[in-house]
Amino acid sequence: MLRRGLREYAGKRTAAEAVRSLFPSFRPDLRVAIKINTASSIMPSHRVVAETMASCLVEAGIAPGNIMIWERGEGTMRDAGYVISAGGQGVQVIATDTPGYGYDESRTERVGGVPVYLTRIITERCDALINIAALKHHYFAGITGTQKNLYGAIPLVDRPFMIGLYDLMRLHLNHSDPCISELNALVAEKVPTVLYICDALLGSYNNGPLGPPQWAQKELLLGDDPVAIDTLMLYRVELKRREAGHEPVLYKARHILTSANMGLGTNDPENMDIRAVTL
Repeated sequence: MLRRGLREYAGKRTAAEAVRSLFPSFRPDLRVAIKINTASSIMPSHRVVAETMASCLVEAGIAPGNIMIWERGEGTMRDAGYVISAGGQGVQVIATDTPGYGYDESRTERVGGVPVYLTRIITERCDALINIAALKHHYFAGITGTQKNLYGAIPLVDRPFMIGLYDLMRLHLNHSDPCISELNALVAEKVPTVLYICDALLGSYNNGPLGPPQWAQKELLLGDDPVAIDTLMLYRVELKRREAGHEPVLYKARHILTSANMGLGTNDPENMDIRAVTL
């Protein structure tokens, strides 16, 4: 499914050609970090999607050892079925807490007034990002979209308990607005994201972000605009919530509008080039 999506998205004959076209200046020594979401072990970015994306990068000519599949912590990755593999010549499956990585404490950044560090995976170890989010409801932010996925790039629950809890609360105040948008703008200053993927094979419309999958959407959404992808994710979650008799979460997902107003993308379907591919 992902290979077909890449070909159609880029208008190329093969997935390898499609991947090469994602990079303004493709070269085999590019270091590419694939950000997954394993905050919930029962509703993660699926391993098969991340590994297929890594395989397509290899087929495009990027050295396997220069490709990273990553999250904040090794523990949640293992719980979600990922096998940690650091070092060697193969694709690296690692986390910020893998020895040798960690956070870049040389520079304190601010997101919504909250001091944060970025993972060294972003500041030192990669030339480009690919963002793979899961289609999930989020109690505070409405949805866990591609933009919220970058909360995995800063320390939260992996800090000393009281500090981590305090920062976790502050970063979710006001439905995480404008924190999500400011974090995405900050990361965009450090490294380009060449592809956003919503892993919508399964979805959750309630009790997120840690609840179980509640329906099979059987989709992958691909694009270069995180605001557009998140808008389409929100539509899908809202539709299922309405069918189940739950209140809307649009008012919680206000970061989508904030990001659009900051110029990070569009939330207007009239300005989106949406193409559906049926397998």
